Amino acid sequence: MKRFFKLVIGYPRSTLAIFFLLTLFFLSQIPRIRVETDLKNWLPDGNPEVEYYERMRELFGLGGQVVICVEHEGPNGVFNPATLELVTRLTDELKELDGVIEEDIVSLATQDNIIGTAEGLEVTPFMSAVPQTREELEALRNAIHSNDMYYGTLVSRDDTGTLILAKFDDKLDKVQLYHQVRDLVERERNLYPDGHIYYAGRPVLEGVLNEEVVGDMKVMLPIVIVAVLVLLAITLRTLRGVFLPFITVVASVIWALGLMGLTGSPLYSMSTTVPVVLTAVGCAYGIHIISRYHQALENDANRPRREIVMETMMELWAPVLMTALTTIVGFLSMVVSRSLPPRSVGVFTAFGVTGAALASLTAIPAGLVLMKRARQAPLFLFRRKSDTRVLDRIFGWWGRTVYHQRKYVFGATALIVVGAAIGTNMVHIREGMTANMRPDSEAIRANTFLNEKFSGTTTFDIIIEGREPDTIKSPELLRRVDTLQAYAEQHPLIGNSTSISEYLKRMNKVMNEDKESFNRVPDTQELIAQYLLLYSLSGDPDDFDDVVDYEYQKANIRIDMKSDLGEDIGAVFSYLQPRIGELMGDLPFTTTLSGSAKMTMLIVNSVILSQLESFVVAIVAVFIITAAMFRSVRIGLITIAPISVASLINFGAMGVTGLPLQIGTTFSACVGIGIGIDYTIHFVAKYRLMIARGYKGADATVATMRTSGRAIFFNAVVVAFGFLVLFWSNSPPNRNLGILVSLNMATSFLGAMSLLPCVLNYMKPEWLLGRRAEAPDHSSD
Repeated sequence: MKRFFKLVIGYPRSTLAIFFLLTLFFLSQIPRIRVETDLKNWLPDGNPEVEYYERMRELFGLGGQVVICVEHEGPNGVFNPATLELVTRLTDELKELDGVIEEDIVSLATQDNIIGTAEGLEVTPFMSAVPQTREELEALRNAIHSNDMYYGTLVSRDDTGTLILAKFDDKLDKVQLYHQVRDLVERERNLYPDGHIYYAGRPVLEGVLNEEVVGDMKVMLPIVIVAVLVLLAITLRTLRGVFLPFITVVASVIWALGLMGLTGSPLYSMSTTVPVVLTAVGCAYGIHIISRYHQALENDANRPRREIVMETMMELWAPVLMTALTTIVGFLSMVVSRSLPPRSVGVFTAFGVTGAALASLTAIPAGLVLMKRARQAPLFLFRRKSDTRVLDRIFGWWGRTVYHQRKYVFGATALIVVGAAIGTNMVHIREGMTANMRPDSEAIRANTFLNEKFSGTTTFDIIIEGREPDTIKSPELLRRVDTLQAYAEQHPLIGNSTSISEYLKRMNKVMNEDKESFNRVPDTQELIAQYLLLYSLSGDPDDFDDVVDYEYQKANIRIDMKSDLGEDIGAVFSYLQPRIGELMGDLPFTTTLSGSAKMTMLIVNSVILSQLESFVVAIVAVFIITAAMFRSVRIGLITIAPISVASLINFGAMGVTGLPLQIGTTFSACVGIGIGIDYTIHFVAKYRLMIARGYKGADATVATMRTSGRAIFFNAVVVAFGFLVLFWSNSPPNRNLGILVSLNMATSFLGAMSLLPCVLNYMKPEWLLGRRAEAPDHSSD
């Protein structure tokens, strides 16, 4: 490394030129970043269930719909000319929007009613024109009320609301779609003062989430920059100390985001935490180098500047690289995740940390060589020596207390571990589109309103596949489908279900004088075929496209749910699956759960498994690194003990306080391990040095506390406060992540400063020193 630093220090301008050119290259790639909010795209390619969903989506037109609700609370509800004219106008205007699938728009202005006449079965529009007279309005109301397929779904049970549903091309940019719908609704709101217009649906929520992700970056980046400058000013108190570490932090953020754009990886909602993480972590390397340089400068101000810089870098390059390595490993452990957002955050944050470490080992020494040796100008007017004496007394007292009260420390730790284990069993998962958005946003309020008033804005599908064409026309199968629908609709979270059975029941009823006793599946396959033929003569056979395929070999039961949260979807699936097995198990058909809700469930399952796997990988990797670093398996085990306890406390706190486990918070433990291990490395390294120098017992503990302990404290404070910037995030998971990582830094610090010295004091000196006579001093970094 001495040869490397000779090049850096000998050619500082060339070093900085290369550094800035690389940074400009990555900066040029940032505009290529796209935002990804579709949950199914959070899963990796090749997932068989995602591929099946895509095939069924193409076949049945599955996927989210834009939902517009028109509400009127007058005596006749929505059955008045002004409201119905608005519905017609909104329907026509939706047809003009980019990407809309015109034939799939559903509203009172587009839907047909199945009725029986003297000539047979007839399919007629509910509204061929907007009704004006009382008689016409009453006829429309009666037609809706008598049709179970639309009463309670297209029009609310209290008649005060009606829906307009529209499907859009899935390739259409969701922000563009959201803006189109929002602008359309805002225009009509100004023309409709007597009621309310709401808009929601999965595509709208994706567009809103997309805007919130971009908004997060715009809001948090300035806050992060200010926080960095303040923390650097407080820590180093010189202009040089603020400038050089700051450019390394900015560069690390640019490198990470630039690589994201270069590789075409999308920006997920949790990716907005990357700049915050890099800011909190990247500051430390520059702080250590500048602090050590100032110390050397104060000791001998007459030495050549290049010599001081070389001495500083030769002393600190190893600890900077080792602490960076453990942090990188902590983040890279997230690549085992079964969902893409944690993988993305892990990889690009690890790359950013790599950039911060490289910048600290190149740009900072080059900058120190080029900057004139000026008298340090403190940014804060208080005396550092008096501060040092106060901190020495505090950490000296802490070291003596921990040493003499070791039994109490172990006892308290045991109680905390037991309590945390109990709390961990209370952790719950909360994942879904709405869980990642601000609860006070208009889209979320509209979504809640629609779930309460109608059948629900979240859908999933039960796909039934026969072995040959026309098997879906089997009366036995269709009766069981009807039974399954009735059972499903008993669940409080299921609002409605739709299938080909619904159409056939309606046909059978109207062809038998509207007698309720005939509101059932036709008795024979021949009669079913006859009804379908009659429908095709009067109506549009494409009306069945979302419930059956052209050859009647595959059918779809569409289920409307009132929640998109994974825990609710899981409860509904657990409720339905045994009944599906009972009803369909003895028939020659296969049944598969699919749809957008199933994609959410896959994400939730990946959260559970990925959290455990990432945690185990991070712990094992850090153990291997520390054991190799100190050449001792015992010390490797000792160093991971405090961070393991800290992680357990985090999970326990989540369970006790009700903070949910989400995609956005899954990597809090990995962050805690990757950063928290630095504290134990510093403490163990300094403690070994004190033992090698002849210190024993309380003296070794106190000496370590007064040097490394103080550095660990400042490091923990910087990281914890850095993550608190996430409180300004639009995303609830990101805000929770800020809380959890800050808590993890606090518990990791306390573990390194209490549990760790107690364990070390029970070890024999030869176990600590191993084959080495002296341990490297990491405290100065």
